[in-house]
Amino acid sequence: MVTLSLKKRFRQASYDLGQFCERCGVGLKQTAPFQMIGEPKWGKRGILQLNWVFDQFFATPGIWASVFDPHGVASRVVTDTKGRELKTVVQLVAREEIDIATASKP
Repeated sequence: MVTLSLKKRFRQASYDLGQFCERCGVGLKQTAPFQMIGEPKWGKRGILQLNWVFDQFFATPGIWASVFDPHGVASRVVTDTKGRELKTVVQLVAREEIDIATASKP
């Protein structure tokens, strides 16, 4: 299990926390490559999500190139904790954002 201090360390390494709300989780802006301890153990999978980062997805470079790139989903490199680029994983980057209405209208 990832400890809270480890979560914070990874968050600080990848995000600008200036507008971040600890309570609701809104306001993170990624400013650096995401870090993982090492290459993921993919097995038969080609896409993954970390259990403590609910809004980021990662894929093998081959899955990204064949499935996501043709639909305009960009990718970003992922590094290890020493800043070395990992070869078997990329972060999926959705460039579009949309707002949703959360309040009901009378």
